[in-house]
Amino acid sequence: MFREQYQQLHAQAGPSRELVQNVIKKARKYERRRSSKRWILLKPAAAAACLCACLYFAMPVLAASCEPVYQLMYRISPAVAQHFMPVQKSDTSHGIQMEVVSAYIHGNTAEIYITMQDLEGDRIDKTIDLYDSYSIHRPFDSTCHCELAGYDERTKTASFLITVQQWGEKEIAGEKITFSVKNFLSRKENYQDVEIPVNLTDVLQKKAKTQMVSSAFSKSRAYGEEEETPYLIVGASGQDEEEISKLLEQDAEVLDTADLKQSWELVADGIGLAGIGYVNGQLHIQRAVRNPLSNDNHGNFYLTDRKGRRLDSRYSLTFASNTSGGPERIDYTEEVFDIAKEELADCTLYGDFTVSGMLTEGDWRVTFPLEE
Repeated sequence: MFREQYQQLHAQAGPSRELVQNVIKKARKYERRRSSKRWILLKPAAAAACLCACLYFAMPVLAASCEPVYQLMYRISPAVAQHFMPVQKSDTSHGIQMEVVSAYIHGNTAEIYITMQDLEGDRIDKTIDLYDSYSIHRPFDSTCHCELAGYDERTKTASFLITVQQWGEKEIAGEKITFSVKNFLSRKENYQDVEIPVNLTDVLQKKAKTQMVSSAFSKSRAYGEEEETPYLIVGASGQDEEEISKLLEQDAEVLDTADLKQSWELVADGIGLAGIGYVNGQLHIQRAVRNPLSNDNHGNFYLTDRKGRRLDSRYSLTFASNTSGGPERIDYTEEVFDIAKEELADCTLYGDFTVSGMLTEGDWRVTFPLEE
């Protein structure tokens, strides 16, 4: 009896033999294109393709429910992995339900609405942010994104719009998508035009202490991939794209970071003013955020002169400690202003900040066919 039920389930869940054979053929072609000297390096790739075939012939249901197996299959062949996944349009984790509610399919584009509802508390609000913790698995090449579409305070339900556009103007109907979320942020607060109580005249009387931070490119050249440097540049922003590209490719001189035992002057919850001073004729203002990957706290500084005119930074550079993991990660963002020293005494420092009050973790996943 059990054998018959398993065979029926196997037949329903498994992809066609032709699909699996195509995966194996692709792996073999890739292996033959390489030289015999590199056969040892390519052997795992071929073995992974064979593993996908074995999963098809042996345990497709396990492959669909076991996350490591599913991820491995998706890396080898998204089409095979998505074919294995059973349709599940609703999922509940930690008292929060995620559900597929509607879809609009037109040509090579799909627009899907998904809701998240808190069934037990008030962890979801109008400021909810999935914060890049979501994944969209699909069996074809495409562009896709997810955005907050609305919030119903009465039912504590947030709606998200997922847009998927398949490349090559191919019809998208009939394919299967898996959407998953690991955590989200909520209870965000925005602080605008916050005056920072700093005597800018004192800045002119002190010599700034500086340090060098490494770019990913210079680190790989000078230190090797496995040796960790104290601080690594992780991002930059500004209006001049060419200037930003150069900043990311070379080491940079920045303000010396504050001693971790010394508390920063907080400008908002979770955001500190870590330093201010002149470096190479430009005003540098440094802010710090602890564990930004779990809170997304961020902001920016700006200056106003005596007439109330606003001066924004020319560019900003972000560098971090413990980028490879550790008990605590700190991101420093240094904003650089083009302002002469004699003009600084007539200026006032302000900032705009966003902080999150709650991080909710879970494991939500839905799989659904692209159909009306």
